[in-house]
Amino acid sequence: MWSHIKSALRNLLHKQQVESELDDEIASYVAAVTDEKIAAGLAPEEARRRALAECGGTEHVKQAVRNSRAPASPRWRCAEHSAPAACALFASL
Repeated sequence: MWSHIKSALRNLLHKQQVESELDDEIASYVAAVTDEKIAAGLAPEEARRRALAECGGTEHVKQAVRNSRAPASPRWRCAEHSAPAACALFASL
């Protein structure tokens, strides 16, 4: 449980950094798959298009990761939007 709380706090307090890391990770994955497809003989543009299609598109992947990070409790979701909500959440624990 503590790891879930730590993860939620990191996601909440360092949202821009977490999103940047996610962008970097997805870009690295797409680049690696693109390189594999180029090595297999596809043109670079076609290789990138297919790599993106295979992962379902970057925004789709980002949303799936965000959803998997979101704690089950709806109280956490409102905490993303305001500091008072975050204080109320921790007071209720």
